[in-house]
Amino acid sequence: MATSSTNVLVARACAASVLALGLVTLLGWSLGLTWLLQLRPGWTPMVVNTALGFVLSGASVWAAASASIPVRRLAVVGGVLLLALAVAEFCVLVFDLAPAWSLPQLHRPLQPGYPHPGRMAPNTTLCFLLAGAGLIGATGSGRPSAVHWVQRAATAVIAIGLLGVVGYALQLEYLYGWTGVVRMALTTGFGMIVLGVGLWNAVPTRADKASITDGDEVAAVNRTASLLLLLVAASAGIGGFAFLQGQVEQQVREELLQLSVAHSGTFAEIIGLRSARAQLVSTDPELASRMRTLARSADADGSLNLLRRWAINPQANGFSIISVRQQGRTLLLAGKPLPASTQVPVRTPWPATLLWKNGFVLRREVPVSDAVGALGVLISEQRLDALTALDARTNRLGESGEMAVCAVQAAHSEQMICFPLRSRRQPYRSARVLDGMPLPMDFALRGRTGSIIALDYRRHRVLAAYAPVGDTGLGLVVKRDVAEIYAPIRVQFQRIVLFLSALLAIGMLVLRRRLRPLLHTLEATRAQARENAVRFGAAVESNLDAFFILECVRDADGTASDLRYALLNGKAERLLGQNRERVVGKRLFDPFPDQRDAQMLVAFLRVIETGEPLIEERCGISAIGEPRWYHLQVVRLGDGLGVTVRDITRARAAAERVRHQALHDVLTGLPNRAAFEQAAAAAIIEAQKHGGTLALALLDLDGFKHVNDTLGHAAGDVLLQQVAVRLRDCLRPSDILARLGGDEFVLVLPAINWPAGAIAVANKLIAQIALPIVIDQDTVRVTASIGLSVFPDDGRVAATLLHSADQAMYRAKRAGRNGYALHQNDLHQNDPQRTD
Repeated sequence: MATSSTNVLVARACAASVLALGLVTLLGWSLGLTWLLQLRPGWTPMVVNTALGFVLSGASVWAAASASIPVRRLAVVGGVLLLALAVAEFCVLVFDLAPAWSLPQLHRPLQPGYPHPGRMAPNTTLCFLLAGAGLIGATGSGRPSAVHWVQRAATAVIAIGLLGVVGYALQLEYLYGWTGVVRMALTTGFGMIVLGVGLWNAVPTRADKASITDGDEVAAVNRTASLLLLLVAASAGIGGFAFLQGQVEQQVREELLQLSVAHSGTFAEIIGLRSARAQLVSTDPELASRMRTLARSADADGSLNLLRRWAINPQANGFSIISVRQQGRTLLLAGKPLPASTQVPVRTPWPATLLWKNGFVLRREVPVSDAVGALGVLISEQRLDALTALDARTNRLGESGEMAVCAVQAAHSEQMICFPLRSRRQPYRSARVLDGMPLPMDFALRGRTGSIIALDYRRHRVLAAYAPVGDTGLGLVVKRDVAEIYAPIRVQFQRIVLFLSALLAIGMLVLRRRLRPLLHTLEATRAQARENAVRFGAAVESNLDAFFILECVRDADGTASDLRYALLNGKAERLLGQNRERVVGKRLFDPFPDQRDAQMLVAFLRVIETGEPLIEERCGISAIGEPRWYHLQVVRLGDGLGVTVRDITRARAAAERVRHQALHDVLTGLPNRAAFEQAAAAAIIEAQKHGGTLALALLDLDGFKHVNDTLGHAAGDVLLQQVAVRLRDCLRPSDILARLGGDEFVLVLPAINWPAGAIAVANKLIAQIALPIVIDQDTVRVTASIGLSVFPDDGRVAATLLHSADQAMYRAKRAGRNGYALHQNDLHQNDPQRTD
């Protein structure tokens, strides 16, 4: 086994990415560059230990993908160190430790919502644990069991990384109330996915595809199909669940925010109204009169009774306690004093104090005066039963819903004093910041309105809506535990997980049953296809003809513009004079650009367009520059062509020789009777087309038989050959000379002046033949008798013209030979002397 080059490239690219991610994160922490640590404000940043783990795992994966054994052993060291880091972080989580190496003070500004900043997330720790174990196995000998283990570990790392990314949609720590659990950073999730891919590709795999069995491929397809089914089901379930989760959270958030704003407004309004009522009562003239009387009168009891009778009316209007302070003494006029659990000053146009006496009570101390001067102070308390009832109703919101009302003890104080809650039945004091993170009440006390998921004073994760109570200096928070809000979703989530798990199990079983026969059938088909391909290749290579397969090259608009070589056999290589490796992929005329033939390309492309095969013989130049004749057969193959080329140069030459022998006299090389008839017919047609004349001369040797009888047939043959040469020398290029047989020759004289031109030719021929001929030291003399006929007067076809010339020729012989005669004309002799 070996790691393929593609796998090495992928593994090293992933290793470099993970290593860079870790180094960039360490740089961000060391320089305090927040934008390098958080993709968005408020998102969980990657902690320092996680960045160190990425640096270590990236370097180890790079080493594991190396071909050098010593370098691969470094990956084992890196895997052990990564394993040790993961185990240490697991101990921190399990035993709830706060080690110094987590650097909590460094991480606290960007992790204010966590009680232990700097801790590694549990799923991140698990990923590094698996990656460390995988790195140790990735450097093994490539045994199938080790490879499968590493691939399973890599798959688990990828899956956990995906869940970490998806966790931002699921918010599992909210769903199950894992208050102390650190969420995996989004960058960590993506880094784990890349790390898993790199680890998968770093292991040795089968480099020889032929060694991969059918069972391996079937199992791989099954795994792939199961994975796709899992991804589809998980995506659908997670997407639907995340949407439901977001809708529920948004609805509860809006509900709590509406309650906080409404309740804070109610608090501010009631406190303002009751404070104004106390102010109004203090301006009653009767109160001032009776307090003046009490200050002057010696009868203090009588004056005090008058004040008490006056106080009956305010008490009936909702005042629980009414008293006055005059001359250093406090006199109770109405009501029964009760001890206050807590008291908080509130800012109103007239200073007041909010008390808790088994309910909200507003206390006012208002100066009383008349025209003469100050008389004392009116002290009043009013029970705010509406606010107490409102607080009670809000504290009955679900199982954890409660309303908190607090105020700061003093200006700029970090402590606040709060009225009783559902979970805390007595007033209490609390810090405004918990573990470096402001509590929701702190936002309200600073005059802000909104909602947040954060930790409360109990360190429970809550969804809190906050708002200031007008300008009173009080803050109001309505909150519910996140675990309670998500409880219905948690039940649905668990049901969905169970349903999807059962559905996936059934789907995988059905998929396995359905796919297995299909895959076996596919494998059998592939085996048959491979066998057919081997047969096809053998047939192509054993073909005596050159064979090409050409692919169509189309323009952007789909128009066929050229052809590209896709396959050729050995015969085709020899025809082109180039190796197939240099030809395959090139366009039609690229191997021989000097022989580019546009018409040939058009003809080939027409076969693709019409589907009609092309069969033709074509002359071309061979690879060594010789002219050759080829037989082409071109048929369409899909969007291409199958071209068979046969060299027919020899066959064509042989056929030409046969044709020549069939149409020519063997002895003289002149055309024979058949060739004469074809040529004469063509000449007659040409004469008809242009309205011209055509003469035909039939020539017979005088005394030829005597030569044969005296000198032999061999001498007669030589004589005929010499006569043929002399006759040929007397003719124009357009004239036709043929031997009909024996000592008869025929001439076709197209476009000749009749009769003068024909007579001149006849005389010339007679004169040339009459010259002596030497045969084997013997001098031979022969003469010729010629008969002339003319088209169209003496006939319109070759046979008629020949018959007419024959009649004229015999007239010439009867007239004494060595002369010529015109058909139906008087005998003419070129010389009065006779040679016979």
